Amino acid sequence: MDFTLPSKIYNLIKYLVLIVLPSFTTLYVLLATLWEWDNIAKISASLTGFTAFLGSLVGISSRNFNNSDDRFFGEIHVAGTEEGAQISHQVFNEDPSGMTIADKKEVTFKVVHE
Repeated sequence: MDFTLPSKIYNLIKYLVLIVLPSFTTLYVLLATLWEWDNIAKISASLTGFTAFLGSLVGISSRNFNNSDDRFFGEIHVAGTEEGAQISHQVFNEDPSGMTIADKKEVTFKVVHE
């Protein structure tokens, strides 16, 4: 089974990795240098390592999600040739969060050629 984070956890960790932790680390290094705090290198290296580790989890989860069918809201089945292709039917997947297509801003479908 491939590792994929739940959407809410993925978004939280991504926000931490992209915004919060780099900003906090920069602020810490600045203040620690100005105020001559102890262990600047150890603490900033630890924060940077933690940020990189969380970034790896986000990257692995993102890759696995994008390579799976979980990213599709459903399927559009197409019959015919390129010139005369028509949608024969649609299949909607059940959303684990309970959202319907009307609740979403955008959806992605997998095209299945019959």
